[in-house]
Amino acid sequence: MVEYMLKRASLTSAQLDTYLIDRSIFDEKVGLKVKTLMRDRGPVSKGAFLHTLKQAQENLHRSIYTLILLEYLGLLEEEATVRLLQIGSLLKNIKKDLLEEKIQEVFGAIEVIIRKISGKK
Repeated sequence: MVEYMLKRASLTSAQLDTYLIDRSIFDEKVGLKVKTLMRDRGPVSKGAFLHTLKQAQENLHRSIYTLILLEYLGLLEEEATVRLLQIGSLLKNIKKDLLEEKIQEVFGAIEVIIRKISGKK
């Protein structure tokens, strides 16, 4: 599921990996050097880790502002936004129990909502 959504997201795999590492041990006293060793594709330099983290944070920041702007301009229907949040919550709660065919059904529903929001045919 993550792979499917990541291909359509504004984050790269490295950005998501870095962001998750940073957030998952945010409260712990773990140094940057340890975080650089935790990347899925192997260790990176401190500079590369921080650069990738900054890119991830900026992409998330811009994505959130985009949603707020679209809502402000009346381009998002409240119902569609609520449905997307509900689908995200549902996926989080049942991710291990979904059969492949049901996952494809859910992604189909997500795609319909996103196309409606974006005006893409």
